[in-house]
Amino acid sequence: MSRPVTASISIEQATTFRRKIFFYTDSTLEETVDVSEFDFAMSLYKAKYKLDFTVNKTDPTNGEVEVVLTPTQTQSITAGKYFYDFLAAYRDW
Repeated sequence: MSRPVTASISIEQATTFRRKIFFYTDSTLEETVDVSEFDFAMSLYKAKYKLDFTVNKTDPTNGEVEVVLTPTQTQSITAGKYFYDFLAAYRDW
């Protein structure tokens, strides 16, 4: 099931960018989703420019992942409006 979410993010050049993302079963934010069996990807893009984030499962049984860009990656980002996709897919064994 796809649930689109919109959020604005700001990224400073030449710094490490880190943000935690939490997954919950519903909008009450009380029960987390175990994301151990999920695969994740996140990309930032603008026209022909594309930059892939590292996505780490920091506490998967409690629904927590972290997206990261290194200082080298953020150095290449110029001012402007970009778009990003964050994808989560369940591994259907």
